[in-house]
Amino acid sequence: MKRFLIGIDEAGYGPKLGPLVIGASVWHVPAHLDTDCILSRLAPEFQSRPWQPNESFLPLGDSKAIYQRKKHLDSLSIPIRFLLDSCGSSCHSTSDLIHNIARADAHRVEEKPWYEPCLEEGCSEKLAVTETLLESAQLKLQSLGIEFRGFMCRIIDEEEFNTVVPIAGNKATALGDWSLKLLRDCISLHCTSSDRHAPAQIEACCDRQGGRKHYLPLLNHAFQEWDPWFDVMEETSQCSFYRGRFEDANLDVRFRVHGDSMLPTGAASMLAKFVREMLMLRLNRYWRDQVGDSLKPTAGYPLDADRFRNAIEKAADEMAHASQRWWRCC
Repeated sequence: MKRFLIGIDEAGYGPKLGPLVIGASVWHVPAHLDTDCILSRLAPEFQSRPWQPNESFLPLGDSKAIYQRKKHLDSLSIPIRFLLDSCGSSCHSTSDLIHNIARADAHRVEEKPWYEPCLEEGCSEKLAVTETLLESAQLKLQSLGIEFRGFMCRIIDEEEFNTVVPIAGNKATALGDWSLKLLRDCISLHCTSSDRHAPAQIEACCDRQGGRKHYLPLLNHAFQEWDPWFDVMEETSQCSFYRGRFEDANLDVRFRVHGDSMLPTGAASMLAKFVREMLMLRLNRYWRDQVGDSLKPTAGYPLDADRFRNAIEKAADEMAHASQRWWRCC
C-alpha cells in the first residue's frame, strides 16, 4: 500500500517581533514502517541530537533537540539542503529557498525593508560534510524505501498576523487554520490521483498546539472546499485523531504531544526554525544599521522584544514604519 506522511510544525508562535513560520515536510514511505520508529530506523546516519561540524551523522528530528542558539545554523541548513537536493529542488540562497517553498508569502515578506534579502546569505558552497556521509545517508533512505517529496511553508509576517488574528478570535485559532490549510495545500500538490505515487493512505501529524484538544471545527473549516467528513477517532490529553477521505485515499490527521519527535513533524520543525532564524538575522541587521552597532540582537520574545522596541521606535517613526507592520499587536 502506498503511504504518504506529512508533518506540520511552527516556529515563532510566542514572540512579539519577527515572523511566525509554519513548516511542512512530505514523505513517501512503505506501509510496513511504524511512523513512531522511523527516526530510530534511520540511525546512525541520521540522529536527533545536537550537531557540530565533523560529526559522522546528519541531524534530523525535533529542531529543539538539534539547534543550539550559540552554534552555527549549519545544524539546520545542512539537512534541509540535503533533503532538497535529494528531491531535485536545490536552492542557492535563503531567498531562493523562501521563494521555492513559500510562494504565497515570499514577495510580500521580502518587500518589507527589514526582510530584504542579504548578499551574504548565499549558500551555494559545498555542504560542510563529507561525500561519504551524504552517500551513506542517501543509501539509508533508499534501503528503507523512504522518499522525501518536498517542503512547503507559510511565513506570517507581523502585519498579516495583526490582520488575521482578530478575525480568527485568537492566535491559537489562527495558527490552527494556517497550519491545516498548509496541510491541505501539501495534499493537493503531492497526493493527487494524477501522481504516479497516488497513495491509499495519507497520514498527517501536527505538534499539539497549546492545550487545545478539539480540532474538528478547524479541520472542517480548512477543508471545506473538499466537502469533507472527518470522524473523531480519539481526543485525549496526548493525542487528537481524526479520519477522513481524500479522493481514493484514507486521510488520518493527528495532533500529538511531542509530535515533533517524529520524522515528518521533526523535519517540518527544522525548516520552520531555520527560515525564522534567517529572517530574524535580516531583521536584526536592518535595525542595527538604522540605530547603530550598540543595538543587541533579539529573538523577539516578549521581555527582550520590549527592550528592542524601545531602542528602535524613534527610528521607525522617523521612517514612517507604522508599528503594526513590525510589531505583533495581538
